[in-house]
Amino acid sequence: MKFRRRKRRTPEQSKPVAIQMREFFATLPERPSPTEVVERYADYYVEHPYLVEQVLNDSGRSKFSISLATSDHERQAITKRAALISDTLLLQHSDPEQFHVVRRNRFFDGGISRPHFDLPPSSITDEISINCSDVESLAEWITSSRPLLESGLAWYFPRVRSTSAVDDFAPREKVGPVDFVVKDRHIVQAVDASLSGVKGRMVKLVLEIDLPFVDAVSLRDFSDITVSEFDSYRGFRNFLRGRFLEIEDALNSDETDRILARLSVEIDDQVRAVVDQIKRADARNNLQSAGFGFGVTSAALIAVAPELFEQALTVAGLAGAGPALFDFLKQRQENRFQVADGREWYYVWQLSRKAEYR
Repeated sequence: MKFRRRKRRTPEQSKPVAIQMREFFATLPERPSPTEVVERYADYYVEHPYLVEQVLNDSGRSKFSISLATSDHERQAITKRAALISDTLLLQHSDPEQFHVVRRNRFFDGGISRPHFDLPPSSITDEISINCSDVESLAEWITSSRPLLESGLAWYFPRVRSTSAVDDFAPREKVGPVDFVVKDRHIVQAVDASLSGVKGRMVKLVLEIDLPFVDAVSLRDFSDITVSEFDSYRGFRNFLRGRFLEIEDALNSDETDRILARLSVEIDDQVRAVVDQIKRADARNNLQSAGFGFGVTSAALIAVAPELFEQALTVAGLAGAGPALFDFLKQRQENRFQVADGREWYYVWQLSRKAEYR
């Protein structure tokens, strides 16, 4: 009888965001152009405007959901850092007046003349635009952040303007809530949150701290690793939150810089410790080549059904091995997985390793 390995379920930080983003990506063709990606993103929320409220209501229940406004060229870098302390990261463009037309349709209206629209007598224009300055940059962010979006860890506020010459609609748009406006990795404006509050302190510090293992990886790799190592990521996120909250807000910039430098060194030391631990685990696993060829199967059997282990020894011709072999394989099984089971430093090590390969 064959047992199928259960497919790993995608984690959900914000269920509304996760559900909406999976539906959105399902509408995209296999290789969409940047214009197609942004146009369909805008269309999705023009057709389902109520979904925006679902996201905002859900994020409003979390004290660690953070809303940032930033420019197109900084969006990817800010995403990687802010995702390390936020529950769900809500992003939008820092210039609320900058819109890019993603679709303009002109069609016949059945012969009705509307000269006051300054259009040909039988022509109607329907236009959809989205708040951004660079469609290609936004499309790249959406596709690179797909794992984050489908897990509800990040979301781009769809400030969409839809106008129609048929009914002379006013622009259908809504400005989303913004906690902070960020420029050059610094908070330049606090909108709906205080710089001295929990959110302000954490955003300020996560933008300033030296995190080379984050800056050196692409947003696509960051997204993949964050979601695939979600439990470990959450552990590291809690670690950063705790350390940032310990830093007194009244400290001057020099004192804060020193504390952040020490924290960076501590993170680096912890990553090195993980590397050493993994090397030791690998060395122990190499004992399999010295006469323990059935070690993996036996160790798995210990984890699942230890009462059957003695039967397995008899079949393997090692019935006299006794408790010593049992203890060795049990310890080997535990050592083999102790790094990977939700340790926060394993997540950081994965990012560091990916950064080294770039």
